[in-house]
Amino acid sequence: MLNAKKTRGAGEVQNLLTLDAQIYPNDWSLDGKYLAYATNSPSTSTDVWLLAMTGARKPAPLLQSVFDERHAHFSPDGRWLAFTSNETGRDDVYVQSFPNAAIRRMASSGGGAYPRWGSGGRELLYRAPDGRLMSVPVRLAESTVEFGTHSVVMRKVDVAGVHPYPYDVAADGRILALTPASGRVQDLTLTVLMNWQAALAP
Repeated sequence: MLNAKKTRGAGEVQNLLTLDAQIYPNDWSLDGKYLAYATNSPSTSTDVWLLAMTGARKPAPLLQSVFDERHAHFSPDGRWLAFTSNETGRDDVYVQSFPNAAIRRMASSGGGAYPRWGSGGRELLYRAPDGRLMSVPVRLAESTVEFGTHSVVMRKVDVAGVHPYPYDVAADGRILALTPASGRVQDLTLTVLMNWQAALAP
């Protein structure tokens, strides 16, 4: 069951969707028109579905194949979608045009997962397989997407039990990440990385 409630606490809990399968909310589009969520299917593994917040609110498959697709995240302008797929045999981050999926490019280098847009859509962050948090500049246009050089933002170790994202990026560029101080889940350190872009400057 997928429910929604205003963050200020006003109003009733609203049921958006009820399924027999587990539902993992991924992201709202910035204009509030769409909700992307992941769910499992015996025939197509993990898929990303789209729920329109207007009209009949009928869910429709957005990323559906025999591979795992998850971690969907809308770009700030709403015209692109970043997500994780294991179609190459490993997790990688992709960027795809939205809602028309005519353009699709791999954004990660050497594998990756958990993408998040930063700097107003001018960069993409993701977690590399070795636990490093990576950043890659992005140039978005009407009919193309281009990526720059990948950089390491910080070393981050995933924490057991944190689902679905082990980090997040605020609108002002600050990064919030949970890392275990001693390798034990009960010893968590909350790390806020500020002005990290300055460390990448030559």
